[in-house]
Amino acid sequence: MRKLLLPLLAAGLAAPAQAQDYRPFRMGLTYQFSESTTPGDTTHTLRIIGRSQAGADTVFRFNPMAQPLPANSSIGCGGTHMQRPNNLFGATLTVPAAGSFVLTASNGRTLTLRPRAAVGQAWVAAPGLTGTVSARTMATVLGQADSVATIGLSNGQTLQLSKQFGLVEGPALIALLDGRYRSRALTLTALPELNRGTAQLGTKAVFDFQPNDVFQRHYTTINSLTSQLCSEGWTRDSIISRTTSAGGDSIIYQIWSRSLSFGYGSPGAPAQFCGSSGTSFFPGAVSTMVVASGSDSNVKMLTNNYSQRYPPFGSLARAASRSAQFNNRLEQEVLLRSGSSCGAGSDSLAITYVIDFWGFDASAQGLGLTRFHHGDMFNDSYMNLEGYRKNGVTYGQLRSFRQLLPAATARPAATTAAFPNPFSNELTVKFELTRPQAVALELHDAIGRVVLTQPATLRAAGTGTLQLNTAVLPAGVYTVFLKPAASPAQVLKVVKQ
Repeated sequence: MRKLLLPLLAAGLAAPAQAQDYRPFRMGLTYQFSESTTPGDTTHTLRIIGRSQAGADTVFRFNPMAQPLPANSSIGCGGTHMQRPNNLFGATLTVPAAGSFVLTASNGRTLTLRPRAAVGQAWVAAPGLTGTVSARTMATVLGQADSVATIGLSNGQTLQLSKQFGLVEGPALIALLDGRYRSRALTLTALPELNRGTAQLGTKAVFDFQPNDVFQRHYTTINSLTSQLCSEGWTRDSIISRTTSAGGDSIIYQIWSRSLSFGYGSPGAPAQFCGSSGTSFFPGAVSTMVVASGSDSNVKMLTNNYSQRYPPFGSLARAASRSAQFNNRLEQEVLLRSGSSCGAGSDSLAITYVIDFWGFDASAQGLGLTRFHHGDMFNDSYMNLEGYRKNGVTYGQLRSFRQLLPAATARPAATTAAFPNPFSNELTVKFELTRPQAVALELHDAIGRVVLTQPATLRAAGTGTLQLNTAVLPAGVYTVFLKPAASPAQVLKVVKQ
Protein backbone atom coordinates (compact mmCIF):
# COMPACT_ATOMS: atom_id res chain seq x y z
CA MET A 1 0.00 0.00 0.00
CA ARG A 2 2.92 2.35 0.70
CA LYS A 3 4.15 2.03 -2.89
CA LEU A 4 0.66 2.89 -4.11
CA LEU A 5 0.14 5.78 -1.71
CA LEU A 6 3.33 7.65 -2.58
CA PRO A 7 2.59 7.95 -6.33
CA LEU A 8 -0.88 9.21 -5.48
CA LEU A 9 0.59 11.85 -3.22
CA ALA A 10 3.13 12.78 -5.84
CA ALA A 11 0.40 13.09 -8.47
CA GLY A 12 -1.70 15.25 -6.17
CA LEU A 13 1.07 17.51 -4.85
CA ALA A 14 3.41 17.87 -7.80
CA ALA A 15 0.70 19.05 -10.23
CA PRO A 16 0.81 22.65 -11.45
CA ALA A 17 0.00 25.08 -8.64
CA GLN A 18 -2.92 26.71 -10.43
CA ALA A 19 -4.67 23.32 -10.83
CA GLN A 20 -4.48 22.81 -7.05
CA ASP A 21 -5.42 26.32 -5.91
CA TYR A 22 -8.30 26.08 -3.40
CA ARG A 23 -9.35 22.60 -4.58
CA PRO A 24 -11.61 21.41 -1.74
CA PHE A 25 -10.11 17.89 -1.56
CA ARG A 26 -7.16 16.17 -3.17
CA MET A 27 -6.53 12.58 -4.05
CA GLY A 28 -4.03 10.75 -1.82
CA LEU A 29 -4.89 12.67 1.35
CA THR A 30 -7.10 11.76 4.30
CA TYR A 31 -9.00 14.73 5.73
CA GLN A 32 -9.84 14.69 9.43
CA PHE A 33 -12.55 17.13 10.53
CA SER A 34 -13.54 17.88 14.10
CA GLU A 35 -17.22 18.45 14.86
CA SER A 36 -16.42 20.11 18.17
CA THR A 37 -19.99 21.18 18.97
CA THR A 38 -21.11 17.56 19.43
CA PRO A 39 -20.82 15.58 22.67
CA GLY A 40 -17.56 13.66 22.66
CA ASP A 41 -15.80 15.95 20.16
CA THR A 42 -16.54 13.74 17.16
CA THR A 43 -13.91 13.38 14.44
CA HIS A 44 -15.01 12.65 10.87
CA THR A 45 -12.79 11.46 8.05
CA LEU A 46 -12.95 11.82 4.28
CA ARG A 47 -10.82 10.40 1.49
CA ILE A 48 -11.01 10.33 -2.31
CA ILE A 49 -10.93 6.66 -3.29
CA GLY A 50 -11.45 6.78 -7.06
CA ARG A 51 -11.05 8.96 -10.14
CA SER A 52 -12.60 8.87 -13.64
CA GLN A 53 -12.98 11.09 -16.67
CA ALA A 54 -16.25 12.51 -18.02
CA GLY A 55 -15.14 14.22 -21.21
CA ALA A 56 -12.79 17.01 -20.22
CA ASP A 57 -13.95 16.86 -16.57
CA THR A 58 -12.29 14.81 -13.81
CA VAL A 59 -14.67 13.11 -11.38
CA PHE A 60 -13.35 12.13 -7.94
CA ARG A 61 -15.33 9.67 -5.77
CA PHE A 62 -15.45 10.00 -1.98
CA ASN A 63 -15.35 7.08 0.40
CA PRO A 64 -18.97 6.31 1.42
CA MET A 65 -20.24 6.61 4.98
CA ALA A 66 -21.51 3.72 7.10
CA GLN A 67 -24.38 4.42 9.50
CA PRO A 68 -26.54 2.38 11.91
CA LEU A 69 -29.91 1.34 10.54
CA PRO A 70 -32.76 3.41 12.03
CA ALA A 71 -34.67 1.68 14.79
CA ASN A 72 -37.87 1.75 12.70
CA SER A 73 -36.17 0.56 9.49
CA SER A 74 -38.19 -1.85 7.35
CA ILE A 75 -35.03 -3.23 5.72
CA GLY A 76 -34.47 -6.86 6.60
CA CYS A 77 -31.55 -9.23 6.00
CA GLY A 78 -30.63 -9.16 9.69
CA GLY A 79 -28.68 -5.98 9.03
CA THR A 80 -27.49 -3.58 11.71
CA HIS A 81 -25.64 -0.96 9.62
CA MET A 82 -25.92 0.49 6.14
CA GLN A 83 -23.42 1.93 3.73
CA ARG A 84 -24.45 4.90 1.64
CA PRO A 85 -22.57 6.33 -1.36
CA ASN A 86 -22.57 9.86 0.11
CA ASN A 87 -19.92 11.28 2.39
CA LEU A 88 -20.17 14.57 4.26
CA PHE A 89 -19.84 16.46 0.97
CA GLY A 90 -21.80 14.24 -1.40
CA ALA A 91 -20.76 11.26 -3.47
CA THR A 92 -18.36 12.89 -5.96
CA LEU A 93 -16.28 16.00 -6.61
CA THR A 94 -16.10 17.08 -10.26
CA VAL A 95 -13.34 19.39 -11.46
CA PRO A 96 -14.45 20.87 -14.80
CA ALA A 97 -11.91 22.20 -17.24
CA ALA A 98 -13.16 25.72 -16.47
CA GLY A 99 -11.80 25.47 -12.92
CA SER A 100 -14.90 25.48 -10.68
CA PHE A 101 -15.65 22.60 -8.32
CA VAL A 102 -18.97 20.70 -8.32
CA LEU A 103 -20.14 18.48 -5.46
CA THR A 104 -22.77 15.90 -6.47
CA ALA A 105 -24.91 13.81 -4.14
CA SER A 106 -26.28 10.34 -4.94
CA ASN A 107 -29.69 11.93 -5.64
CA GLY A 108 -28.13 13.93 -8.51
CA ARG A 109 -28.28 17.34 -6.86
CA THR A 110 -25.19 19.53 -7.24
CA LEU A 111 -23.52 22.46 -5.49
CA THR A 112 -20.87 24.58 -7.25
CA LEU A 113 -17.95 26.29 -5.52
CA ARG A 114 -15.80 28.93 -7.24
CA PRO A 115 -13.08 29.93 -4.77
CA ARG A 116 -11.00 31.46 -7.59
CA ALA A 117 -13.72 33.94 -8.50
CA ALA A 118 -13.07 37.64 -7.96
CA VAL A 119 -13.93 38.97 -4.51
CA GLY A 120 -17.56 40.09 -4.51
CA GLN A 121 -18.48 38.16 -7.67
CA ALA A 122 -21.62 36.01 -7.17
CA TRP A 123 -22.58 32.75 -8.90
CA VAL A 124 -25.43 30.24 -8.69
CA ALA A 125 -24.20 27.56 -6.27
CA ALA A 126 -27.45 25.54 -6.35
CA PRO A 127 -31.10 26.25 -7.17
CA GLY A 128 -32.14 29.15 -4.91
CA LEU A 129 -28.62 29.49 -3.46
CA THR A 130 -25.83 31.86 -4.50
CA GLY A 131 -22.20 31.93 -3.49
CA THR A 132 -19.73 34.81 -3.22
CA VAL A 133 -16.01 35.00 -2.40
CA SER A 134 -16.11 37.55 0.40
CA ALA A 135 -12.38 37.70 1.16
CA ARG A 136 -8.93 36.27 0.56
CA THR A 137 -6.54 36.56 3.48
CA MET A 138 -3.35 35.00 4.79
CA ALA A 139 -3.80 32.60 7.70
CA THR A 140 -2.03 29.75 9.45
CA VAL A 141 -3.38 26.35 8.39
CA LEU A 142 -2.01 23.24 10.10
CA GLY A 143 1.02 25.24 11.18
CA GLN A 144 1.76 26.71 7.75
CA ALA A 145 1.12 30.19 6.30
CA ASP A 146 -1.40 29.96 3.48
CA SER A 147 -3.91 31.96 1.46
CA VAL A 148 -7.51 31.30 2.53
CA ALA A 149 -10.60 32.10 0.46
CA THR A 150 -13.82 32.73 2.37
CA ILE A 151 -17.04 31.83 0.53
CA GLY A 152 -20.35 33.17 1.79
CA LEU A 153 -23.60 31.41 0.84
CA SER A 154 -26.89 33.25 0.59
CA ASN A 155 -28.35 31.07 3.37
CA GLY A 156 -25.89 32.68 5.82
CA GLN A 157 -23.35 29.83 5.95
CA THR A 158 -19.67 30.37 5.20
CA LEU A 159 -16.77 28.10 4.36
CA GLN A 160 -13.02 28.62 4.06
CA LEU A 161 -10.71 26.92 1.54
CA SER A 162 -6.94 26.93 1.83
CA LYS A 163 -4.85 27.34 -1.31
CA GLN A 164 -2.62 24.40 -0.30
CA PHE A 165 -4.92 22.09 1.66
CA GLY A 166 -8.52 22.70 0.58
CA LEU A 167 -11.46 22.91 2.96
CA VAL A 168 -10.40 24.35 6.31
CA GLU A 169 -13.73 25.16 7.93
CA GLY A 170 -17.42 25.09 7.06
CA PRO A 171 -20.64 23.08 7.06
CA ALA A 172 -20.99 19.49 5.86
CA LEU A 173 -22.46 20.43 2.49
CA ILE A 174 -24.39 17.15 2.07
CA ALA A 175 -27.07 18.80 4.23
CA LEU A 176 -27.66 21.31 1.41
CA LEU A 177 -27.80 18.57 -1.22
CA ASP A 178 -30.11 16.25 0.71
CA GLY A 179 -32.29 17.56 3.53
CA ARG A 180 -32.31 14.24 5.34
CA TYR A 181 -28.71 14.76 6.42
CA ARG A 182 -28.29 17.06 9.39
CA SER A 183 -26.06 20.11 9.34
CA ARG A 184 -22.58 19.77 10.91
CA ALA A 185 -19.99 22.48 11.57
CA LEU A 186 -16.55 21.09 10.68
CA THR A 187 -12.96 22.22 11.21
CA LEU A 188 -9.93 20.61 9.53
CA THR A 189 -7.68 19.14 12.24
CA ALA A 190 -5.21 16.93 10.36
CA LEU A 191 -3.88 15.69 7.04
CA PRO A 192 -1.88 12.71 8.34
CA GLU A 193 0.02 12.03 5.11
CA LEU A 194 1.42 15.58 5.06
CA ASN A 195 1.39 16.63 8.72
CA ARG A 196 2.24 13.52 10.71
CA GLY A 197 2.68 15.51 13.89
CA THR A 198 -0.99 16.52 13.80
CA ALA A 199 -2.41 13.07 12.98
CA GLN A 200 -5.12 11.99 15.41
CA LEU A 201 -5.85 8.57 13.93
CA GLY A 202 -4.04 6.05 11.79
CA THR A 203 -1.56 3.29 12.53
CA LYS A 204 1.33 5.46 13.70
CA ALA A 205 -0.88 7.66 15.87
CA VAL A 206 -2.68 4.69 17.45
CA PHE A 207 0.51 2.70 18.06
CA ASP A 208 2.51 5.68 19.29
CA PHE A 209 4.29 4.05 22.24
CA GLN A 210 7.24 5.16 24.35
CA PRO A 211 9.65 3.14 26.52
CA ASN A 212 8.18 2.37 29.97
CA ASP A 213 4.56 2.45 28.69
CA VAL A 214 2.58 -0.43 30.22
CA PHE A 215 -0.77 -1.80 28.98
CA GLN A 216 -2.95 -4.40 30.74
CA ARG A 217 -5.86 -6.00 28.87
CA HIS A 218 -8.61 -8.28 30.15
CA TYR A 219 -10.06 -11.01 27.89
CA THR A 220 -13.21 -13.11 28.34
CA THR A 221 -14.94 -15.77 26.27
CA ILE A 222 -18.66 -16.47 26.81
CA ASN A 223 -20.60 -19.32 25.24
CA SER A 224 -23.38 -17.72 23.18
CA LEU A 225 -25.65 -20.77 23.54
CA THR A 226 -25.51 -21.07 27.32
CA SER A 227 -24.18 -17.66 28.48
CA GLN A 228 -21.50 -19.60 30.37
CA LEU A 229 -18.21 -17.86 31.11
CA CYS A 230 -15.75 -20.19 29.37
CA SER A 231 -12.47 -18.44 30.08
CA GLU A 232 -10.84 -15.20 31.04
CA GLY A 233 -7.31 -13.88 31.05
CA TRP A 234 -5.02 -10.90 31.29
CA THR A 235 -2.01 -9.75 29.29
CA ARG A 236 0.52 -7.13 30.33
CA ASP A 237 2.69 -5.49 27.67
CA SER A 238 5.64 -3.30 28.67
CA ILE A 239 7.40 -1.21 26.01
CA ILE A 240 11.17 -1.73 26.26
CA SER A 241 12.46 0.32 23.34
CA ARG A 242 11.41 2.35 20.31
CA THR A 243 13.54 2.81 17.17
CA THR A 244 12.98 4.04 13.61
CA SER A 245 13.80 1.95 10.55
CA ALA A 246 16.72 2.91 8.30
CA GLY A 247 14.34 4.31 5.69
CA GLY A 248 12.39 6.25 8.31
CA ASP A 249 9.02 4.81 7.26
CA SER A 250 8.54 2.33 10.13
CA ILE A 251 8.72 2.34 13.91
CA ILE A 252 10.13 -0.76 15.63
CA TYR A 253 9.13 -1.65 19.19
CA GLN A 254 10.58 -4.22 21.58
CA ILE A 255 7.80 -5.38 23.94
CA TRP A 256 7.93 -7.63 27.01
CA SER A 257 4.63 -9.55 27.25
CA ARG A 258 3.18 -11.73 30.02
CA SER A 259 -0.17 -13.47 30.35
CA LEU A 260 -2.40 -15.26 32.85
CA SER A 261 -5.54 -17.21 31.88
CA PHE A 262 -8.23 -19.36 33.48
CA GLY A 263 -10.52 -21.92 31.88
CA TYR A 264 -13.93 -22.52 33.48
CA GLY A 265 -15.25 -25.22 31.15
CA SER A 266 -15.77 -28.96 31.41
CA PRO A 267 -13.07 -31.12 29.80
CA GLY A 268 -14.52 -33.38 27.13
CA ALA A 269 -17.50 -31.12 26.35
CA PRO A 270 -18.52 -30.93 22.67
CA ALA A 271 -16.62 -28.43 20.54
CA GLN A 272 -19.44 -25.86 20.61
CA PHE A 273 -19.36 -25.71 24.42
CA CYS A 274 -16.75 -24.65 26.97
CA GLY A 275 -14.20 -27.46 27.09
CA SER A 276 -11.06 -25.96 28.61
CA SER A 277 -10.30 -25.70 32.31
CA GLY A 278 -7.38 -24.89 34.56
CA THR A 279 -4.84 -22.11 34.99
CA SER A 280 -2.12 -21.05 32.53
CA PHE A 281 0.65 -18.56 33.31
CA PHE A 282 3.15 -17.28 30.74
CA PRO A 283 6.04 -15.63 32.63
CA GLY A 284 7.08 -13.37 29.75
CA ALA A 285 9.07 -13.00 26.56
CA VAL A 286 10.33 -10.16 24.37
CA SER A 287 8.66 -9.68 20.96
CA THR A 288 9.13 -7.20 18.12
CA MET A 289 6.33 -5.11 16.61
CA VAL A 290 6.83 -3.07 13.43
CA VAL A 291 4.42 -0.20 12.69
CA ALA A 292 4.70 0.76 9.01
CA SER A 293 3.36 3.75 7.07
CA GLY A 294 0.66 3.45 4.43
CA SER A 295 -0.61 0.02 5.46
CA ASP A 296 -4.12 -1.17 4.62
CA SER A 297 -5.03 -1.00 8.31
CA ASN A 298 -3.92 2.64 8.29
CA VAL A 299 -6.37 3.52 5.51
CA LYS A 300 -9.16 1.46 7.09
CA MET A 301 -8.76 3.16 10.47
CA LEU A 302 -8.61 6.60 8.91
CA THR A 303 -11.77 6.57 6.84
CA ASN A 304 -15.46 6.07 7.56
CA ASN A 305 -15.40 3.52 4.77
CA TYR A 306 -16.67 0.00 4.36
CA SER A 307 -14.22 -2.28 2.58
CA GLN A 308 -15.48 -5.56 1.17
CA ARG A 309 -12.09 -7.24 1.16
CA TYR A 310 -13.31 -10.78 0.62
CA PRO A 311 -17.06 -11.38 0.26
CA PRO A 312 -19.02 -11.79 2.39
CA PHE A 313 -16.62 -10.44 5.02
CA GLY A 314 -15.33 -6.92 5.47
CA SER A 315 -15.06 -4.03 7.87
CA LEU A 316 -16.15 -0.44 8.29
CA ALA A 317 -14.85 2.40 10.41
CA ARG A 318 -17.04 4.75 12.39
CA ALA A 319 -16.42 8.39 13.24
CA ALA A 320 -14.01 8.70 16.18
CA SER A 321 -14.98 10.37 19.44
CA ARG A 322 -13.68 11.27 22.89
CA SER A 323 -15.21 10.29 26.20
CA ALA A 324 -14.13 10.08 29.84
CA GLN A 325 -12.82 6.60 29.10
CA PHE A 326 -9.05 6.25 28.57
CA ASN A 327 -8.29 9.76 29.85
CA ASN A 328 -10.32 11.40 27.07
CA ARG A 329 -8.19 10.01 24.25
CA LEU A 330 -9.72 9.91 20.77
CA GLU A 331 -11.05 6.40 20.04
CA GLN A 332 -12.44 4.80 16.89
CA GLU A 333 -14.37 1.57 16.32
CA VAL A 334 -13.93 -0.61 13.25
CA LEU A 335 -17.00 -2.82 12.83
CA LEU A 336 -16.59 -6.32 11.44
CA ARG A 337 -19.14 -7.44 8.88
CA SER A 338 -20.78 -10.79 8.37
CA GLY A 339 -23.75 -11.74 6.21
CA SER A 340 -24.86 -11.08 2.67
CA SER A 341 -25.45 -7.75 0.95
CA CYS A 342 -28.95 -6.44 0.41
CA GLY A 343 -30.22 -4.08 -2.25
CA ALA A 344 -31.41 -0.55 -1.72
CA GLY A 345 -35.08 -1.52 -1.85
CA SER A 346 -37.33 1.51 -1.43
CA ASP A 347 -34.74 3.54 0.47
CA SER A 348 -34.39 6.78 -1.48
CA LEU A 349 -31.06 7.48 0.20
CA ALA A 350 -29.59 4.68 -1.95
CA ILE A 351 -28.12 2.12 0.39
CA THR A 352 -25.23 0.27 -1.19
CA TYR A 353 -25.04 -2.50 1.42
CA VAL A 354 -26.88 -3.56 4.53
CA ILE A 355 -24.31 -4.84 6.96
CA ASP A 356 -24.87 -7.48 9.63
CA PHE A 357 -22.01 -6.78 12.02
CA TRP A 358 -20.72 -9.52 14.32
CA GLY A 359 -18.22 -7.55 16.35
CA PHE A 360 -15.82 -4.63 16.46
CA ASP A 361 -12.24 -3.58 17.17
CA ALA A 362 -11.62 -0.25 18.90
CA SER A 363 -8.33 1.66 19.02
CA ALA A 364 -7.27 4.93 20.65
CA GLN A 365 -4.43 7.41 20.23
CA GLY A 366 -1.24 6.05 21.71
CA LEU A 367 -2.95 3.04 23.30
CA GLY A 368 -3.30 0.50 20.49
CA LEU A 369 -6.32 -1.81 20.79
CA THR A 370 -8.62 -0.69 23.60
CA ARG A 371 -11.71 -2.91 23.21
CA PHE A 372 -13.09 -5.64 20.98
CA HIS A 373 -16.03 -7.99 20.62
CA HIS A 374 -15.65 -10.91 18.24
CA GLY A 375 -18.46 -13.43 17.82
CA ASP A 376 -19.27 -16.61 16.00
CA MET A 377 -22.00 -19.25 16.12
CA PHE A 378 -20.95 -20.57 19.53
CA ASN A 379 -18.77 -18.05 21.39
CA ASP A 380 -18.39 -14.33 22.04
CA SER A 381 -14.92 -13.02 22.86
CA TYR A 382 -14.35 -9.67 24.54
CA MET A 383 -11.32 -7.55 25.38
CA ASN A 384 -11.01 -4.34 27.36
CA LEU A 385 -7.95 -2.23 28.12
CA GLU A 386 -8.25 -2.50 31.89
CA GLY A 387 -5.44 -0.09 32.70
CA TYR A 388 -2.28 1.54 31.43
CA ARG A 389 0.66 3.71 32.48
CA LYS A 390 1.81 6.20 29.85
CA ASN A 391 3.96 9.33 30.14
CA GLY A 392 3.75 9.08 33.92
CA VAL A 393 -0.07 8.97 33.88
CA THR A 394 -1.96 5.89 35.08
CA TYR A 395 -5.47 4.96 33.96
CA GLY A 396 -7.68 2.20 35.36
CA GLN A 397 -6.28 -0.85 37.14
CA LEU A 398 -2.79 -2.28 36.80
CA ARG A 399 -3.20 -5.21 39.18
CA SER A 400 -0.31 -7.63 39.41
CA PHE A 401 -0.83 -11.24 38.37
CA ARG A 402 -0.32 -12.18 42.03
CA GLN A 403 -3.37 -10.04 42.85
CA LEU A 404 -5.35 -11.47 39.93
CA LEU A 405 -4.85 -15.12 40.93
CA PRO A 406 -7.18 -15.09 43.97
CA ALA A 407 -9.65 -12.81 42.18
CA ALA A 408 -10.08 -15.24 39.29
CA THR A 409 -9.99 -18.49 41.26
CA ALA A 410 -12.75 -17.14 43.51
CA ARG A 411 -15.05 -16.76 40.52
CA PRO A 412 -17.75 -19.46 40.54
CA ALA A 413 -17.21 -21.67 37.52
CA ALA A 414 -20.39 -22.46 35.61
CA THR A 415 -20.24 -26.24 35.11
CA THR A 416 -23.37 -26.94 33.14
CA ALA A 417 -23.91 -27.33 29.39
CA ALA A 418 -26.83 -28.52 27.28
CA PHE A 419 -26.45 -30.06 23.83
CA PRO A 420 -27.29 -30.26 21.05
CA ASN A 421 -28.61 -26.71 20.94
CA PRO A 422 -30.86 -26.36 18.97
CA PHE A 423 -32.17 -29.80 19.95
CA SER A 424 -34.79 -32.07 18.44
CA ASN A 425 -35.90 -35.39 20.00
CA GLU A 426 -33.42 -35.53 22.87
CA LEU A 427 -31.59 -33.04 25.07
CA THR A 428 -28.47 -33.92 27.05
CA VAL A 429 -27.42 -31.85 30.06
CA LYS A 430 -23.80 -32.24 31.18
CA PHE A 431 -22.62 -31.08 34.59
CA GLU A 432 -19.64 -31.36 36.91
CA LEU A 433 -19.89 -31.67 40.70
CA THR A 434 -17.15 -30.82 43.18
CA ARG A 435 -18.64 -33.27 45.71
CA PRO A 436 -21.36 -35.97 45.84
CA GLN A 437 -24.84 -34.39 45.95
CA ALA A 438 -28.41 -34.74 44.73
CA VAL A 439 -29.21 -33.23 41.34
CA ALA A 440 -32.65 -32.46 39.85
CA LEU A 441 -33.53 -31.24 36.35
CA GLU A 442 -36.48 -29.16 35.12
CA LEU A 443 -37.33 -27.92 31.61
CA HIS A 444 -39.58 -24.83 31.43
CA ASP A 445 -41.31 -23.46 28.34
CA ALA A 446 -41.24 -19.83 27.20
CA ILE A 447 -43.89 -18.71 29.70
CA GLY A 448 -42.34 -20.53 32.66
CA ARG A 449 -44.41 -23.74 32.83
CA VAL A 450 -42.60 -26.95 33.83
CA VAL A 451 -42.88 -29.32 30.84
CA LEU A 452 -40.34 -32.06 31.73
CA THR A 453 -38.54 -33.10 34.92
CA GLN A 454 -35.89 -35.45 36.22
CA PRO A 455 -36.36 -36.02 39.97
CA ALA A 456 -33.43 -35.47 42.33
CA THR A 457 -30.97 -38.36 42.47
CA LEU A 458 -27.65 -38.68 44.30
CA ARG A 459 -24.69 -38.20 41.97
CA ALA A 460 -20.98 -38.77 42.55
CA ALA A 461 -18.42 -35.98 42.31
CA GLY A 462 -17.10 -35.33 38.83
CA THR A 463 -18.73 -35.22 35.42
CA GLY A 464 -22.29 -36.48 34.91
CA THR A 465 -25.06 -36.28 32.32
CA LEU A 466 -28.85 -36.34 32.25
CA GLN A 467 -31.01 -37.01 29.18
CA LEU A 468 -34.51 -35.73 28.43
CA ASN A 469 -36.76 -37.24 25.76
CA THR A 470 -38.14 -34.14 24.06
CA ALA A 471 -39.84 -35.65 21.00
CA VAL A 472 -43.31 -34.57 22.22
CA LEU A 473 -42.38 -30.92 22.73
CA PRO A 474 -43.32 -28.29 20.14
CA ALA A 475 -40.63 -26.04 18.62
CA GLY A 476 -39.70 -23.02 20.70
CA VAL A 477 -37.39 -21.57 23.34
CA TYR A 478 -36.99 -23.48 26.62
CA THR A 479 -35.08 -22.99 29.86
CA VAL A 480 -33.14 -25.74 31.65
CA PHE A 481 -32.87 -25.58 35.45
CA LEU A 482 -30.23 -27.92 36.91
CA LYS A 483 -30.59 -27.92 40.70
CA PRO A 484 -27.70 -29.34 42.73
CA ALA A 485 -28.50 -29.65 46.42
CA ALA A 486 -27.55 -26.57 48.49
CA SER A 487 -26.24 -24.76 45.40
CA PRO A 488 -27.75 -22.11 43.11
CA ALA A 489 -29.55 -23.54 40.10
CA GLN A 490 -27.68 -23.49 36.79
CA VAL A 491 -29.94 -21.86 34.16
CA LEU A 492 -29.53 -22.48 30.42
CA LYS A 493 -31.51 -21.32 27.36
CA VAL A 494 -32.14 -23.98 24.69
CA VAL A 495 -34.08 -24.03 21.42
CA LYS A 496 -36.28 -26.81 20.05
CA GLN A 497 -36.19 -27.07 16.23
